[in-house]
Amino acid sequence: MKLLRLMLSIVLIAGALWVIVIEQMAGASANAFVNAPMVTIRANTYR
Repeated sequence: MKLLRLMLSIVLIAGALWVIVIEQMAGASANAFVNAPMVTIRANTYR
């Protein structure tokens, strides 16, 4: 029984850490997208 509780605790803690890491990565990615510089590309229309 103790082993089962230990294993369940480890799985729950690992899952919580996984969610935190994924959320942090998603937030950093969103911030990088918002702060990305705008670049205007125009076609060369000279003839």
